[in-house]
Amino acid sequence: MNVNKISRRCALKMMATTAFAPPFLLSGCKQRQSTTSSSKSLIHMQQPWVNDAEFIGYFVAAARKYYVNEDIIVVNQVGGPDIVPEIRLNKHLAEIALTTPDNTLSLVTKQNIPLRIVGAQYHKSPMGIVTLVKSRISKPQDLVGKKIAVPSVNTLTFEAFLKINNIDPASVQIESYNYDPTPLVDGSVDATLDFVTNVEYTVDFLIEERVKSGKITKDSVANGGIKATSFLLADFGFEIMMDTVVVTDDYLRDNRDAIKKWLKASRMGWNDTFKNIDDCTKQYMTPFLSETKRTIEQEIAFNRKQQPLIENEKGIFFMSADSIRKTVTALNLIGIEAKSEMFDNSLVQEISQIL
Repeated sequence: MNVNKISRRCALKMMATTAFAPPFLLSGCKQRQSTTSSSKSLIHMQQPWVNDAEFIGYFVAAARKYYVNEDIIVVNQVGGPDIVPEIRLNKHLAEIALTTPDNTLSLVTKQNIPLRIVGAQYHKSPMGIVTLVKSRISKPQDLVGKKIAVPSVNTLTFEAFLKINNIDPASVQIESYNYDPTPLVDGSVDATLDFVTNVEYTVDFLIEERVKSGKITKDSVANGGIKATSFLLADFGFEIMMDTVVVTDDYLRDNRDAIKKWLKASRMGWNDTFKNIDDCTKQYMTPFLSETKRTIEQEIAFNRKQQPLIENEKGIFFMSADSIRKTVTALNLIGIEAKSEMFDNSLVQEISQIL
């Protein structure tokens, strides 16, 4: 059994930025097309990362022809460590992108790139603290005096999280993190900052491998708390949305109907996924496994963990006024002058009336 120890935010160059696209994706890595039939809108959707379960809803929507039924042609463009989705939008290499709101609104406020957030895949961010049970870290205050591995790009986020929880950053030892949880398993650090949706599974797999190799015993695992656990930053004050759906202002002005069709069909794909996670994951993620070195079991676990972070009582992609306010507040804490006007929830509201 193989498992990829590298998370979706890994900066290692070994990961290809144009991973294999199965037949149901029109093009995962071909050169961007410029024309299509007059009756259909062509949308290049830029993923921020490789083809894992984070994007399965779009694969399901494509395979079940939900996009075609809406008279749109969608080309999924695979992301990776060298891909900045917002720059792809600004260069007209994509029409819709999934992004992190901190990067998007930093570009809007600091570089005047005309972007608008029109939805959010994750109404609650999957970013959190991953640790082992034995470390007895279950809340922010437990981080004091501990060694936490944090990606350099998330240092400001982590410090803002500490500030919200009245913790002096000097009381926590921050280590560099390359998105490989091996140091956590080996005991070099007490916790990591990462997406909890798949890292817990990876940590437990690494522990299982050590048991098989005889490096640790089953008893030490069972009785010594050598098992992954985690908590979300969002559950302790740092609340932002994630995988925000972003378009340029010009595209929003001229292609409002096409965006709504993409939102509608994509929502249907996600709804189908969560109705039967096991079968959908096996059917639509299997073609990617040889490229990502992940397992179906890992992708199923990923889907189960992300379901409550994606599903929304008002429909997937909906951004409540409270979610927007909390995202703006959190981004302001890390020096990004975000404003509620940078979000446009009207398209999701309109498709919610017909679904």
